[in-house]
Amino acid sequence: LPIASTTKLMTAYVAMQELPLAKIVRAAPYHPIYGESLLNLRAGQAVSVRDLLYGLILRSGNDAAYDLALAAAGSEDAFVRQMNLRAAALGLSDTHYANPIGLDEPGNYSSALDLTALVVQRIKGQKQ
Repeated sequence: LPIASTTKLMTAYVAMQELPLAKIVRAAPYHPIYGESLLNLRAGQAVSVRDLLYGLILRSGNDAAYDLALAAAGSEDAFVRQMNLRAAALGLSDTHYANPIGLDEPGNYSSALDLTALVVQRIKGQKQ
């Protein structure tokens, strides 16, 4: 089914594996559609990966998701490829990502079982 902002669980998972929390990135220009949840980052604003992750998970900031994708992979498309590779490696067979933000579009879906497996994997990773 469409998964909306739960997409950000994988965005966080990939970003945390690719980027040091203390890394400072510059916010990219982001052009939201009406009603998107945002941190309201200004283009060029310096922000840590740690703060972007907080904004991603706690505020569901789409601009934070976009900036994490760019910082981790150089482009949104490259980051989405990483998300799908990680999903496959984790055995999430009913999951596919089309964007790091969670806006509904074809190809962005998951199952409750796969989302649970992703969360459990993240918790296991924190304990190690």
